[in-house]
This record gives sequence, C-alpha cells and structure tokens, in this order.
Amino acid sequence: MKIFEIGLFIISCLLVYGYVFGFWMQTKKRVVVGILGLALLLSHAVLEGFRFQLIPLYIVLALFGVEIAIRLMKKNPDLPVKQSFWKRVVTGSISTFLLAATLMVSFYFYSVVKIPEPTGPYAVGVTNYHWIDNSREEMYADPPVDHRELMIRVWYPAELTDGAKKAPYALDSETTSIVANKLSLDNRWLLKSFLQAEHHTYSDVPLADKLDQYPVLILSPGFGFSPYMYTSQIEALVSHGYIVFGIDHPYHAEIPTVFPERRMAEGEMVLSEENEEIDKQIMVWVEDVLFSIDKINELNGHDPQGLMTGRLDLSRMGMFGHSFGGAVTAQVMDLEPQIIAGVNMDGFFYGPVIEKGLAHPFMLLTGADEMILNDEEGNPVPKEEYPQWAKDFVEDEKRRREGAMKNNGVTVVLEEADHLSFSDAMLYPSYFGLAEYDAALLEKINQNLLEFFYKHMK
Repeated sequence: MKIFEIGLFIISCLLVYGYVFGFWMQTKKRVVVGILGLALLLSHAVLEGFRFQLIPLYIVLALFGVEIAIRLMKKNPDLPVKQSFWKRVVTGSISTFLLAATLMVSFYFYSVVKIPEPTGPYAVGVTNYHWIDNSREEMYADPPVDHRELMIRVWYPAELTDGAKKAPYALDSETTSIVANKLSLDNRWLLKSFLQAEHHTYSDVPLADKLDQYPVLILSPGFGFSPYMYTSQIEALVSHGYIVFGIDHPYHAEIPTVFPERRMAEGEMVLSEENEEIDKQIMVWVEDVLFSIDKINELNGHDPQGLMTGRLDLSRMGMFGHSFGGAVTAQVMDLEPQIIAGVNMDGFFYGPVIEKGLAHPFMLLTGADEMILNDEEGNPVPKEEYPQWAKDFVEDEKRRREGAMKNNGVTVVLEEADHLSFSDAMLYPSYFGLAEYDAALLEKINQNLLEFFYKHMK
C-alpha cells in the first residue's frame, strides 16, 4: 500500500474502533479525525489514484462520513453519544470484515504488480505497430477475415523528456474496460489490476542518441500469454541497449489482442493435445515471426513514426521466447539466418524436428533437464512406473532437444524455477498460484539472458 493509502487505513481504524470502544465519541474529535481522513482521501485520489482493491476501505470511510454528518445535524452535536451495545457490535463486525477484505484484496487476491528496477544505464520507451500480412488468410477469426494482422509492441532505449509519462503495463484504462467484459471474472480483475502495475517504461519518448544503432531482439510469448507479460525480462534487456520487438500472436492469448479502433481478436484459443497437430499449428507463429522480420528490415529503411529509421542494427538480430514461443525461436532460427542468437525459455521443441542443430548460438534456459511426472498428491513417479504415453513423451522430447542443441546449443538449468517463472507470472497476485515469487531467481533469469546476448550479439 502507498503512503496515503496507509494513512486512510489508519484513519478508518480510528473511526471504527473509536466508535466501538467509546473513544473519540465527542463530535469535535470525530470531526477532526474525519477532516484528516477527507484530506488524505483527496490527496490519495489526486496523487495516487483510486484503486478497486480499496473499495471496502472506501465503503468504511463513506459510512463513517455519513455518521459524522448526521451527528453534526443534531441540535446538540457537542454532546457525547453512547450507542447501544448491539449497534456497536454489528457496526464493528461489518467494519472489521471490510478492513480485513481491504488487506486480503490488496495483498493477496489482486496485489500490485511491481517490476524490479532494470540494471542498465538506459531508460525504457515503448511504441506499437500494426502490421498486416496480405499473403496469409486469418484462419482463426470468427467470422473469417482475408488477412492476418499482428500487433507489435516495441521497447527501446530512450531519452526521457520533460513531462514523460509512464506507458500502460498492458492496455490503457478505456481499452481495459472494453476487453475486460470479454474475460472470465478472475482474468477481468487481473487485467484491471494491471492498470496499477509499477514498471519503468515510458510512452512517446525519443530513442536514445548514445549509439547510432542498437541490436534487435524479437520476443515470442508463451501460448496464452502476451508480450507485456515479460516486462521484467524486457526492461532488463532494453536498459542495456537492446530494442525488443514483442509479437502478440492473435487468437492465441487469454487477453485478446487489440487492433486499431479497439477492434479485438476474438476467437478460440485451443492448443491441440496431439503433437502432430501442434507441429502444424506452431508454423502459424513461425510465419508471424518471419513476416515480422521482413517488416523490421523495412522499418529500418523507413519508419512511418520516424522513430526507428536507420536505428536498427540488422546485422545483430536475436530472438527469445518462452514455452511455445521458445519452440518458435528454434524453428525460426532453423529457417532464418538473420537471427544470430536465440534463447528458448523452458519450451518443449514443438514443430518439425531439427536433427542437425542450429547454425548460430542457442541457449535452452529451463527449470528441469527432463520431464518429471507427479502423482495426484504431487509426488514424483518413479520412471520405471511411467505409463506408456509418458515414456513416449520423454523419448520424443529427448530426441527433439538433442537434435536442436547439437551444434552451438548450451543448456542452463535453474532447478528452483517453475514453468511460469520465466515471465512476470511470479510477480502476479499469489491468489492465482501461477509461480512463486523469488527475487533471486528472477535476477538469475535476467542475468542469463543478458550474458548470453552480450556474448553473442555485442
């Protein structure tokens, strides 16, 4: 909680328990406390902004504000008022519940996302591009559309100007309200909590002039995720002088892709359970990336925004991805020689099997060096007791991994990491149980990315 929010919580406790236990019962004292609370509320609204997580606290303040107003309207407002026992019990119980709810919602159910401070010398700017691939039909849209559209979010080393404003972590407030209505209740409130995320990215700021050109990285997120859900990794990289192009693969994310005029990519997000089908499905993402590489090359020649023209070092282009996006990274590197370094963050190697390795340096950054099958109680199952499907999966995974890692591959295992640790998920509210927060682990992940790309691209 922020400073004025803490002050409001203390004032609420004084009003509630002063009422319950008979303190502050003289009208003048309660008015003084009430005025202090009003001043804090106004300061909170102007300097911090209202938060839906604090609705129970606002209700408590409103109720006792009404109570003070009613007392002031009486003929003898200065006389102490002794409320009945049951009235104090009921009021105290309801107010205590609301105060407890404030803490639970603020710290557990929908806590504020806090991105760690990036360690590099550059500030971080962000902009967006809308690209249309006229060579491909959109097979996932309902109703179908003629061409596949992509939204690209680009983070870059920036010069902070006077009046520079923080960019939205995910979507702006108006778009958030529109998109939220399409989501499940949990995801709706999670998206709204993103509006208060504390990060270090600014919009509408110039690209830093320290270098003439900056190396380029492409990010492909995990299935169901969006590029901004890797802000902790992205800000760390950009602060050290990389331009990161995050590809939002439409119709494959829990939170829909939003196109210009707030059009949304609404459709089914289904990942097949059959590896053969996934091997076909992944090629849609691979083609997204290959198309984006062509557009990045064009952007360096002429950027309609006037931001990136001539500023991209196309001789130093790398890629990283998480989970499904990690598999996409390997497939793209197998097809596109312009990508000279790549990282797969804890992804199974879906797609056409790569048998002879990759031409350029490649790192698998993973939480386990092989699949572990757990029983219903969460205990590891002995390998000799694996069912046949699990044995087949392990063999298939081993074959795919060994083929992709043959030439320049290096594997880094972070045993304390879960699958979603390689994203901002560990910074999301504990209630969702996505990944346990571990500051040291997050630092390790970011440091591994920085060291790998520094070695092979800088």
